[in-house]
Amino acid sequence: MIRFHLSCLGVVAAHALFTHAFQLQPPSSFLTTTTPPPTKFKTHLHGKVWDKLSIDEDHPSEPPAWYLMNCIVGSELQLLAQAKHTTRDLPAVEKLVVPTGRHLRSHGKRNVVEIKVAYPGYVFCKMRLTVETYEALQGLPLCRSWMAGTVNLKGWTKIPPAPVALGEEEVEKFRGLEEVEKF
Repeated sequence: MIRFHLSCLGVVAAHALFTHAFQLQPPSSFLTTTTPPPTKFKTHLHGKVWDKLSIDEDHPSEPPAWYLMNCIVGSELQLLAQAKHTTRDLPAVEKLVVPTGRHLRSHGKRNVVEIKVAYPGYVFCKMRLTVETYEALQGLPLCRSWMAGTVNLKGWTKIPPAPVALGEEEVEKFRGLEEVEKF
């Protein structure tokens, strides 16, 4: 009789532990904790990256140039959405583009249309380079770096490369930049 009570008590305790451990809703402490907001436009370099790189702004009278942002392959469209949302109020950004193509493939009896990125890992930006545009786009979580000629090293700290505008002959080689309408 004593064994029966101990085994029943064990089953009840195990059931209570199981239901508590596998609840579908998170505990209330999870809902009340908030992560501190990220410091806007700051880096681990203790200041704005723009000041560290000593980049010259594009003059407002110059036409916007094409710049190339680098991201993790497969996250181009997410970075494009983040960049569009972040720069919607910045007049210096004219166009953000990820050239894509549609490919038809068969999956059994069905045909499936896939959207493939033409240049994996890159988002094209037509803009005037200013402090606001650079810091806003550099601060995006999915933006790894800008395409540039060299990587700047300062002491032991690696500083992101300074963006370099694409030349006209380079822009002509990339297909799908001018056909896409302005966001």
